[in-house]
Amino acid sequence: MTEGKWYKIRYVEFAAMFGFGRADSQRARIHISSPLPKQEMKCLYLPDRESEFGGPKGLISFFGYLNKFFRKTLAPREGDGHNISVYGRNLLLALTPSEPEFSVFDYIWEEIKAISESPQKCCGYGAYLMYMIDQRTNKRFECDYTHTSINFKLDYHNLLK
Repeated sequence: MTEGKWYKIRYVEFAAMFGFGRADSQRARIHISSPLPKQEMKCLYLPDRESEFGGPKGLISFFGYLNKFFRKTLAPREGDGHNISVYGRNLLLALTPSEPEFSVFDYIWEEIKAISESPQKCCGYGAYLMYMIDQRTNKRFECDYTHTSINFKLDYHNLLK
């Protein structure tokens, strides 16, 4: 709500604003599945190495780097680097060759929902939310911090057609 006026955006519009089209919405949704139990992560770890499933120690290098990358981008997490987040496990497994392609936007959407329900978590998607709010309300909000501009050159209304 801004100045007493309610704004809303549909899931499809929000996705299209960031370049996710209909193809992404047809892909598998990671958060629909239950969180992957740590024991089922065995295929992500080096064989014959002491590993504590659910943590970064012993991960195959590819998955280890992806886990570090995702903690700063797609699945932002601060602190507790000794555990892979609950749906972070599902995300890593989704990148194995045997798994179908997944909806990246739906993953982001579900993470934003989870963050909004738990105020103890940091919101790594804040800049994206502010971009969406600015676009939707046609207003520019004052910030006490200068954010690097998110420069999207997409006409998201055409993606909806």
